[in-house]
Amino acid sequence: MSRSSPRFIVDAMLKNLASWLRILGYNAIYWNGDDREILRLAEEKSGMILTMDRGLAAAALRRGLDVI
Repeated sequence: MSRSSPRFIVDAMLKNLASWLRILGYNAIYWNGDDREILRLAEEKSGMILTMDRGLAAAALRRGLDVI
């Protein structure tokens, strides 16, 4: 993958997805911590949050972060 490939920050609910993204060559960080920290990390790394947590997704959208 090139340096311009997306950075994914994957929350604890999607651990297997993080593993598969890494196998496929994507920059994926698995995060099993506090929601505030994953939001901070996404801001610092310009990463896209992947989550099934609706509260986390809503908080990310309020901050203008990319989230799926």
